[in-house]
Amino acid sequence: MRGPWRLCSFFIRTCPRGVLISHDYLLAKGVKAAFTEFFANKPEPVMELIDDQCMIVKLGERGPVEQLDLIQNASLGGRGTLSHEAH
Repeated sequence: MRGPWRLCSFFIRTCPRGVLISHDYLLAKGVKAAFTEFFANKPEPVMELIDDQCMIVKLGERGPVEQLDLIQNASLGGRGTLSHEAH
């Protein structure tokens, strides 16, 4: 759970068209798994770079509701999202 939560904390602070680069993508245990889990339901592709790094370019604008969904989803390990339906 720790990996996806940390990714969420960086991702929500990244501006649209901003770039995230991570080291040890293929070397450190769990890093690739955390990226795969976190970005599974997002349009941003995870691009492998040389020297076991990866890069993500954040796409478009996300409003506050989508930002809350990112936080909730990461904290639940991808098992749920906030409901935003009008009641």
